[in-house]
Amino acid sequence: MSKFFEAVKRTENDLGGLEFPLTGPEIPPAAPGGSPTVETDAQPQQEPVDRARTTGFPTGTFHTAKIRVSAQAPILPFDGSHLNAAEHYRIIRTKIVQHPAKPRVLCISSTSMGDGKTVSSLNIACSLALKQGSTALLVDVDLRRPQLATLLGLPHRPGLADVLAGTCTLQEAIVQLAELPSLYFLPAGFRATNPAELLDSEAWRNLIASFRSDFDFTIMDSPPVGVVADYDLIQAVCDSVILIARPGHTDRRLLQKGVGRMPEDKFLGLVVNCAEDWFLWHPHPHYYGSYYTRTD
Repeated sequence: MSKFFEAVKRTENDLGGLEFPLTGPEIPPAAPGGSPTVETDAQPQQEPVDRARTTGFPTGTFHTAKIRVSAQAPILPFDGSHLNAAEHYRIIRTKIVQHPAKPRVLCISSTSMGDGKTVSSLNIACSLALKQGSTALLVDVDLRRPQLATLLGLPHRPGLADVLAGTCTLQEAIVQLAELPSLYFLPAGFRATNPAELLDSEAWRNLIASFRSDFDFTIMDSPPVGVVADYDLIQAVCDSVILIARPGHTDRRLLQKGVGRMPEDKFLGLVVNCAEDWFLWHPHPHYYGSYYTRTD
């Protein structure tokens, strides 16, 4: 079993009943200008997921893909080298799972580009898939600027746009990640010139119903709030929305307007990405550091 899964299994206990706001991982967004891509050494050695049991699709419906990620990409921080970031994502997962509304279809968005919504969408989806007995589907619904397939080193097509256009089936577009069989991925597909029309359709609404039926959680990487009409069509079919903000980068006025646009019954919270550590958050760093590294 890979270092990734060994670390995950060692530290998989949730932190329940926390009373502070949603805060995100203290890791920077991926550096621009593609760095070398390396294939992960993780192997699908955990117990295979019974697709016929966990989804409504028959066994063997989805093909399995092995991800190829940049060595510098701040994604999947669950290998033991980023304990702080990994624990933040587990806290976010706990708040989602324990929320009274029990949201299952979540929209992850921001108010400007570069806030880290795509990285956050991927890591939140991964943390939900790591929950025992759960399946998660990660969907790239940013049809104008898709990035998830590039982050994962997977093909962009076929994908969501192809399914909505009727050129392929959902079973042909979804891939199951070999490193984490309970996590599924639906890329954006072809670069659509009419994404609003594709999302304002009966096919889109039927697709959401299928997601609800076949997966425990669906995480959607959405376009920024208020920039294009696509966002409103995505939010309309989701249970909850999580906004991503980045100190020193997010425009406060845009963020305030974005929060004001959120329906009160759907706004789950705000994740602060790349937040600088504050000493009052960790009054006993040596104690907690030794707590997380103890082996007895």
